[in-house]
Parts: sequence; C-alpha cells; structure tokens
Amino acid sequence: MGTSTILAIEKLHRRDQLNITAECVRCGHADISDLTEMFWDGLRLDRHQRDILHHIILGMEWDISEIAVKGCAGSGKGASLAMGVCMWFELAPVCKIILVSSSYEHVIKGLFSEVIKWRKKMRFEAQGEVFATEIKVSEQKRIVCLNPKAEEGLAGWHGRYTAFFLDEATGVTEKFFDIAGTQAKIKVAISNPRVSSGWFRRLFAAADPDETQTIKMPNGTKRRLITIAGTDCLNVVEGQIILEGQITRQRLAAIMAHPDPDWRRVMGEGKFPREDRERQLIMPSWLHRHWQVWHKNIEVECFGLDVGDSADGDPSCLAAGGEQGLCRLHIRKEKNTMGTVGWVLGVARKKHGIDLTRGENFVCVDADGIGKGVADRLEEEGVKVISHFGESSPEEKQMFKNKRAETWGNLALRLDPEGPWGHTPWAVPRDELLLEDMTAQEKMQGSDPFRFKLLPKDTRDGTESLKKKIGRSPDRGDAAAYLWAASCAQMAVEAEEGCGDMIAGVPDDTWSEGELKERRKKGSMDAYLEEVHKFLDMRERDRNL
Repeated sequence: MGTSTILAIEKLHRRDQLNITAECVRCGHADISDLTEMFWDGLRLDRHQRDILHHIILGMEWDISEIAVKGCAGSGKGASLAMGVCMWFELAPVCKIILVSSSYEHVIKGLFSEVIKWRKKMRFEAQGEVFATEIKVSEQKRIVCLNPKAEEGLAGWHGRYTAFFLDEATGVTEKFFDIAGTQAKIKVAISNPRVSSGWFRRLFAAADPDETQTIKMPNGTKRRLITIAGTDCLNVVEGQIILEGQITRQRLAAIMAHPDPDWRRVMGEGKFPREDRERQLIMPSWLHRHWQVWHKNIEVECFGLDVGDSADGDPSCLAAGGEQGLCRLHIRKEKNTMGTVGWVLGVARKKHGIDLTRGENFVCVDADGIGKGVADRLEEEGVKVISHFGESSPEEKQMFKNKRAETWGNLALRLDPEGPWGHTPWAVPRDELLLEDMTAQEKMQGSDPFRFKLLPKDTRDGTESLKKKIGRSPDRGDAAAYLWAASCAQMAVEAEEGCGDMIAGVPDDTWSEGELKERRKKGSMDAYLEEVHKFLDMRERDRNL
C-alpha cells in the first residue's frame, strides 16, 4: 500500500472520528472540549467560548439558526468565531462560509486573518487552498470574505451548510442580515454592545438583554444569546495570563475606573448602554417582573384588538386578559371585516367562555382605517366596544398630544415599577415580539416640552417610524395597550357597581338615566386620573428635592 493511500485512509478515519464526536456533542454524550481537543492540542477555553462553539456545532444539524454574542473588550469572542469557522469547514461535507464585518478591509484583516491563524494551529492539515480573500476546496466548499455594502453579492449562497459569520456586527446593515437569513443554515454575529437600538440590539431579549439564554423564534428555530462580562474571562478569574490576548485583571480594573458609567457597562461588563428615559416610553428593565408572574390561568375580563390590513398584510391581534394581566395573544389573518368579527366573537366564546354579544365585557378596537368597520360591526352585534382613534384628542391634553400617546402612556404607568401600581405586576407572556413592541415605543416632543406623541407606526415618505425601526408593525404591543384601556374601563364599571347608588356624594335620583350613565363613566375616570396626577406631582417633587 502506497504512502498516498495510507494518508488518504488516515484522513478518512480522522474525519469519521471528528463527525462521530461532533454527533456525540450534539446528543450530550460528549463535551465540546472533547471535540476542540481533536482540532487543537492542549487548547484551554473559557466557559463562554465553549458555549459559543457548542451551539455552532448544534447548529449544523439541530434547530439553532442564530447565535448572537456581545461582550467586553478583549473577551476572546473573535477567537471563538474563528475557531467555529474552522470546525464548521472541516466537519461539513460541503459548505459555503461567508465572513462579514463592518467593512471589506476589516473582515480581511480581522476575522479572515484569525481563521488562517487557527487553521495553522490545527493538529492536522486543514482542507482547502488559501487565497487572498478566500479558502477553497471547490465551488461547493469554500470560505469567502464578502463586502457588507454590496448586498447584491448575497445571491447564490444557498446550501444545506451555508453559514454566515459576522464580526463587528453592529457595522453591518439590517438588510444584509435579513437577506443572509434567506440563504443560511446558521448566522453567528458578535459585537461590542455599543448600540442601544438597531437589529443587533433587537436580537437580544427585550426583558433581559444581558442574560445568557436560548429563545424560541416565531419560525420555530432557536436563537442563542450570550453575554460576556470581564469578570467571566479566565485571565481575570485566575489573575494571570492563561489565554493569550484576552483581557487581564489589570486592564479590566482600568476600564472599570473610567468615569463614564456607560463605558464601564459596555467595555467592562458586556452590557448595552443604559436605558434612555427621556426617549423610551417603556424600559426593558421594567418587564422582567411582569413576565415572571405570568401564568396561563390569568382571568380574562376584556379584550384589546389591533386590526390587520387584510389576509395578505399584517395580521389582526386579539389580546385577552384584564386587571391581572395579559392572558393570551391570538393572531389571525382574515380576508374581510366580517371574517375578523366572526373570529373575535368565536375566540372569546370558545377559548375564554365569554359571549361578547351580551355586552358585559369591553373590547377596545383599533378603529383607524379598516378597523372602524370591525368596531361598527361588533357594536351592531351587541359588543361593548371602545373605538380607539389614534389621532383623536386625548383626555389628558396637558400630558399627551393624541389618543395613541395617552393609551400607551397609561400602559407605561401601569408597568413602571416606580408608578402607581409599582407594588403589583401586570402579567405579560414572555413573547419576544410583544416585549420588543413595548420597548420600541419612543416619545416625540415638539415645542411643548410637557406633551408628547409617539414615533408613528408607519410613514409614506420613508422617515423614521416603528415599522422601519423594528421591521414590522407593532401589532402585539398595540393589542396589549388596547387591552389595558379596556381593563381600565372594565374596572371602572365594576367599581361603580360596587359602591352603591352614590357618586361623589350625589344620589342617583338627581340624574336622568342618560346623565347618570355618563356621570358614572366620567366620575370613575376622573378618580383614576386624579390618583395618577397625585402620583406624578409627588414624583416630580421628589426629583426636585
């Protein structure tokens, strides 16, 4: 048997061993360190580096389709990315690996060079021939550097094992990332968390953006989210250089001595910048306590309905819940108004045991556009409808510029841990799209600093809007806001019914039936708003002190 034949057999045997070990890692019968040891002799890795590589290997055959990693300066996430590229290339029978960074020059000098470095360190000869901007075995098995500005270059990369690895991901456009998703088996994105908005920020959970976790996405696949603090790094933990190039205890101490708290958060703790309370209406940090108390048996008393455009456009979203919180979100696309009306009545009756035609439970309906037809038809069926017109005049004109801002502002007050209900959470399901809708709302203030409106849902001229910001209409968040408006109305009616025949000391027989109905409605809302204003005045005095 010739030498070349022996070498070929050894290569086949090694590839079999690698793939068997990789499958054992995926099944939980082997640790990722067992596999990395087969690639690099004596390699020692941090816990977060093992986490990154483990989920890259899972992504080859399982349902991990996205990995997002943010971390402090010098955490070793770039080295992990390069090692992941090498492992994917060696394990996949055929694959197209696309390397991207904030610029074409940066990906060549940065990630591509790092990949070449780790290839040279491998225990065996790596596959492929190295060129200036690619590594190639064949047209069907190659690693290429791509220009992030040339989105047309994304065409034709489809394949079972196509993978996109993005370094300095915040410098890559959202459009590029979205198009990559149509081509890839997996996308792995790493960056320092310098941004407080944009697609990379939105990859991370709205409620706990700094928690390492795996979340399920709407398409059924999973996204692994990893945050790396300086105190997680091996060199810092052990107080000596274990991993070459990684942050040291001395360097971390210098970062944490910086006077800017956001600099310490981003560069030292691997966290996103602090929340912008001047601009954001609902802070991500508020939401943790609300989704923690959620359970499937929350009492349903009323509903909020955001009406979708059509069967081909945005779906309609029905939020069911009440004073305790949001029990469930129902999503549906219907072809016409009557289809939506029938769906709403059916969901309330079949899923929650409520006959809306009896007129005992409020439904707050988005009545802008085609939603008005749905609101009118529901009312004709005997449903107790609150028609919500976003641009209509608010009740609290000194605080809000329109009804949409007021409705969302009231929900924000309900969720604010320092607000009137700070001691009682309002349960919401851990639905990432819902939580993102909530935290995406931005205040827009004009010449009057005391009144605000919200960033519009959509614009015709392409200017800044929620749809542009998060890539879709905030249907779930709107339905939740309408639900809270319906819940306030429901609670007001129940409070009136429970306090006898007296409103502000005036007997019922002082008023006609119509006047009494209006008085009850106004009296309950006045009492509610009076309590809110008392709280706001008290908080303003505390801040001034």
